[in-house]
Amino acid sequence: MSCAILPRLRTRPTGTRLFDPREVATIIDLFPKQRARRHAVNAARRIDWLRVVSVTALAAGVCVMAAAAVAARPQPAPLCREPAVAPALPSPAAAAPRIEAVSLDPVVIAPRRPGVREVLIGLNRAALVAQRQGRLPVAMESLARARQLCTRPAVAWDPLCARTHLNTGALLAGQGQDDLAVKHFRIARAIQHDISLPPRLIGAESVAAFAEALR
Repeated sequence: MSCAILPRLRTRPTGTRLFDPREVATIIDLFPKQRARRHAVNAARRIDWLRVVSVTALAAGVCVMAAAAVAARPQPAPLCREPAVAPALPSPAAAAPRIEAVSLDPVVIAPRRPGVREVLIGLNRAALVAQRQGRLPVAMESLARARQLCTRPAVAWDPLCARTHLNTGALLAGQGQDDLAVKHFRIARAIQHDISLPPRLIGAESVAAFAEALR
């Protein structure tokens, strides 16, 4: 190509440029390409292909032998796995909380103290029972205790106190103590105006003394 360009350069007329810049640039660009091509051809010629093939075959053989050695190596026996056993559930007796025995001391309940009205009822009943049994002193003592309770302001005007004086008057009238019997009958009527002798206390002496108290 350079030879083809040189004749044209010689035939250029006088007074013109010796080299066309475009042609110079083309020639300069061609030199490196030709040089690289020559180097590539020379390098390819210098390669020892027999040695390359030998080395490649040797590497392949080594790989094959290594794979065969790995395959021939004995494999470890698989581990024996024990069958899975479900965890035992705790029995209801074991799961229940343990209750400790607690020693309890016996509880002593003190009896309730009776009230004044309850005491009055008991004394009047005891006096009537003793009177029917002929134990007049016992009956008189029970009524005396009841009259002492009636001196308290809290129960002084209670109907039970009126009944206490009425029973005392009937007992005194039966013993011939009419004056004292009339006195107690009047106290009973002062506490309870409409009080009257019950059938169990009706007698000749008690009726007369009660009639005297009504005057």
